[in-house]
Amino acid sequence: MGQITLLSPTTADSAAVIADATRYKFVTVSADDLGTGESIPIQMIAGGVGITVADPATGTAIALTPSLPAVQLAGGAVYLLDKPETTGFCGIYMDTGPGINS
Repeated sequence: MGQITLLSPTTADSAAVIADATRYKFVTVSADDLGTGESIPIQMIAGGVGITVADPATGTAIALTPSLPAVQLAGGAVYLLDKPETTGFCGIYMDTGPGINS
């Protein structure tokens, strides 16, 4: 288990970032230094198509925000995090859980 930097902190350009969780039971993705009103939507890639990740209890789309800077995602999948241009130096990280074969 460890942390992987998916995107080094940057304010400039937007960036589409892949979080490959295929080898893990779960991962936690996080973002730092998001400003008020900024968010990073999360999609799961299935068959080459992005599917919005939603809270199973409410059906609400999950996004990283200043008030929700980290979220645990199920392993065995590939996720797309779509970072917009941000006011602060925002980085995106993935903390890995145990391996699938652990």
